[in-house]
Amino acid sequence: MRQSFISWKDYMGLHLVASLDKVPFAPPYSHSAKEPDRCVIPGSSKVPTIVVEAGWSESRSQLHEDMKLWLTGGRPDVQLVIVLKWTKGLEDRVEGDVEVFERDASGSPRSVQRETVYPTPAHAAQQAIRITKRHLWGRHLPAGYDGNEGFDLSLDLLREIALRALHSQGCSPA
Repeated sequence: MRQSFISWKDYMGLHLVASLDKVPFAPPYSHSAKEPDRCVIPGSSKVPTIVVEAGWSESRSQLHEDMKLWLTGGRPDVQLVIVLKWTKGLEDRVEGDVEVFERDASGSPRSVQRETVYPTPAHAAQQAIRITKRHLWGRHLPAGYDGNEGFDLSLDLLREIALRALHSQGCSPA
């Protein structure tokens, strides 16, 4: 019998947050604060380990600046930043992509993956974002856990969620 990636008790210790008060950052970013669009916060931590930034009106470069602030100013807590960029085209048809960032060995932000969400690519069934226990818990990883153990978050699930949001706004995927 296959064991779950995380237990129910562990799941209950992870907070999946749709909105959060502004998170203060460590020096030299202590005069900055940011509110994530979505995030995962382990246990009693005040800082997320996984952050999602989504942008319609923000430029890609602004979303990348937000990502850098999270990964650099949110160190050591923030492990992974997922950036979603949406663009509305003719007839309210929406294109979008997702880019995943983490810190490299020197602590600098680096892109580890970029995928098209809409228009749905031919290889859509194989698209997934790898999420590890280290990404979820960061420095709060419980003793005895393999931080490299992970699961693949299917982008088809993201497409289903995005489709409902697009339809509620009178839009459709490109």
